[in-house]
Amino acid sequence: MFGHTFRVTDVAFSPDGTQLISSGFDNLLILWNVATGEPIRQFEGHDDWVWSAAFSPDGRTVVSSSADNTLILWNVATGEQLRRFEGHSALVYSVTFSPDGRYVLSGADDRSMILWDIESGLIVQQFEGHTADVHSVTFGPDGRYLLSGSGDRSVRLWQLRLTLDELRAWIEANRHVRSFTCVERERYDVPPLCPRPTPPALPGQNV
Repeated sequence: MFGHTFRVTDVAFSPDGTQLISSGFDNLLILWNVATGEPIRQFEGHDDWVWSAAFSPDGRTVVSSSADNTLILWNVATGEQLRRFEGHSALVYSVTFSPDGRYVLSGADDRSMILWDIESGLIVQQFEGHTADVHSVTFGPDGRYLLSGSGDRSVRLWQLRLTLDELRAWIEANRHVRSFTCVERERYDVPPLCPRPTPPALPGQNV
């Protein structure tokens, strides 16, 4: 299969085995038809080398990591960008989905791993301890344990403080939605509208 114009960095099969995704130093991801070997579509949006790509467990989305320090979640059927994740301070080498498909784990050149909530795009937890770049990350089968490999020549096993279901419940319970200001309520006609202040009485005017 030929389609990239520069070095290919990562490949992954879709869960049903009919497609695969590849990433490269040409800043692209390419979705391929396994049976024919033909490209289906390209995913464009990263501003630097794309280091890693992974399918979600249901095969509907792909997440990628890049030297532009970001991750992008893509719609496989359309190639549309669904969400960009920003939080690492250096290139992101590796990315993977949790077994339930609700979270993404990334490892980067800033020596950290980040666990992301896909729905909100928020950082759930950050893991630090490696003394060099984190090149590879993965979830255990039950999602409770994480595994990382680093340029510091170590492999580290991490345990989440909460199960993935407990994490989801915590996020839902603690997600903060800012209330509208009075100006915003009036502008967008969102009840209840704030009462208008009573203008001060003029001298000699009966109130």
